[in-house]
Amino acid sequence: MALDVEQDLSTARCLCLEWTVAGPGPNLPAMLPSIWSDHYDVSPFGYLLRQAYPSRWLRIHSLVDSKRYVTNDSDRDCLLMRQELVGREIMPVGTQAVLLMTRWDTEEASPLQRRTFEGCGVGEFVCLANQLVPSGGDAEGEYAVWTRDSEWCVEVERQLLLRIADDQNRALWLNPVTGEVFAPYDGGVDIIVHSQRRRDGLAQQFSAWLSPYPSGL
Repeated sequence: MALDVEQDLSTARCLCLEWTVAGPGPNLPAMLPSIWSDHYDVSPFGYLLRQAYPSRWLRIHSLVDSKRYVTNDSDRDCLLMRQELVGREIMPVGTQAVLLMTRWDTEEASPLQRRTFEGCGVGEFVCLANQLVPSGGDAEGEYAVWTRDSEWCVEVERQLLLRIADDQNRALWLNPVTGEVFAPYDGGVDIIVHSQRRRDGLAQQFSAWLSPYPSGL
């Protein structure tokens, strides 16, 4: 697998990624690069998507009063409830979504390698790339990209969502049919949808959970 990265620091689209999968392998890794590039020309990091597609981006806070971290059972229940409802808008019941997880431990990754990760849900991940170098934001150094199928359900993905909320993991979910993205972080969820009109509709639907600041952050 070859990774071709072009950086343009003068624009928000600061990282273009092209994947090529060589040789036999599972259908998902073989198809995913083209599925991703059909919709996006930045790498699978929430902050890069937010910068590149601001008119299609919406941030929803996971906790009351925009609290950032879970500190008790009530916080946990609130986070999971909100993320279930928002996630269902991006990945309706029956959607076979794609989970993309980025990890900095690239020395333990090789293309098409399969493995599981503790606390990251059921099923094997497949390594898509192990030399991803995102530009800008807070992701520094090289990252590996891992993927697996995910039929979206908070109860199934509970451990991983709570680890992301605690800033222990970095991942996002892609609806391969619509191209829409659900990208949780420590404090909330960034979603990227297919149009500004849809973004505006979801902003109205979830208005009580949005940031009070003009930036939307």
